[in-house]
Amino acid sequence: MNLADELEVDERTIQRDIDDIRNYLFDNDEYQQRMEVTYQHKTNEYRLIRHNALLDSNILSILIMHLKNHSSVISRDMYELLKSIIYKFYSHDTKHLLEQINMFHVVDEEKNTLTVLSILQEAIHQQNTIKFKYHGEEIVGNPVQITSTHNQYKL
Repeated sequence: MNLADELEVDERTIQRDIDDIRNYLFDNDEYQQRMEVTYQHKTNEYRLIRHNALLDSNILSILIMHLKNHSSVISRDMYELLKSIIYKFYSHDTKHLLEQINMFHVVDEEKNTLTVLSILQEAIHQQNTIKFKYHGEEIVGNPVQITSTHNQYKL
């Protein structure tokens, strides 16, 4: 027995009600919290689903805290990335999360630094030998890891 038969109404009435619920969720805060009505074909039923995977702002807050413990300085690109993630996925806790990232000292990194870091990351990943000059001395080796402290990188 389906819902229309159980309630003694036309199936179109049920469908309009489902559409009204979807519209309500879209027009209100529930949509921001990623709630939606979905149809389950196997069981022939509608369900109200809340997608919680990205809603827990505590996880992002802990990540930001770890970044802050690592370095109080972040690049402008990193800051903008964090900000866009907050606005897109954590709109329900924007104020708190923005306060956290605004505690960083944001610097405009030179594109040269980012290019060198990308090349080094690729060399580590590919296990390639690199050669460079440091204080006039030629260094040759296989990089294993890059670490950073207060926006200073160590190979």
